[in-house]
Amino acid sequence: MKNKKLIIIVCIVLAVIVIAAIVYLILINHSLQRKLSQNITKPTSSVTTTVAASPNFTATNTITSTPEPTATMSDEQLIKIALAEKYTQSVDNVDVIISKSDGQSAFGSVAIEGEGGWFVAVKNAEGWKIIADGNSTIDCAIVDQYNVSNQIVEECFDSTSGESVMR
Repeated sequence: MKNKKLIIIVCIVLAVIVIAAIVYLILINHSLQRKLSQNITKPTSSVTTTVAASPNFTATNTITSTPEPTATMSDEQLIKIALAEKYTQSVDNVDVIISKSDGQSAFGSVAIEGEGGWFVAVKNAEGWKIIADGNSTIDCAIVDQYNVSNQIVEECFDSTSGESVMR
């Protein structure tokens, strides 16, 4: 009888710990999303001008800004620029690793100023577009809307059924 009570108490304690861990992870996810959307800073362009007043006039201008995408940049660089623009960050603050790509869509990890999650991007006429990013499961409606291959996104969340779906 004492063993049954002990087992029941241990099960209850474990259930409380698991529930607390889930709630903690949900709060961390919401905190990250809020921080990414609220802690946005515009990329700054700085101009420095130096003028020397001498017989040999010297003027120096230095301009710093987000690089413009070019055809010679890798997909990783172009996706990095797209994420920097989405979150109004300097490209230097964004780290990207593409783990899956078929040339038209890509999935990988992103870290902005050390905090991160995943991203899904699709290629269009203008370049790469970030269609989703975060830490939870991607909505199936988004990957279906952009015809993302099931090799790129293997699992998604079906908001109609409320379940995770293998594609």
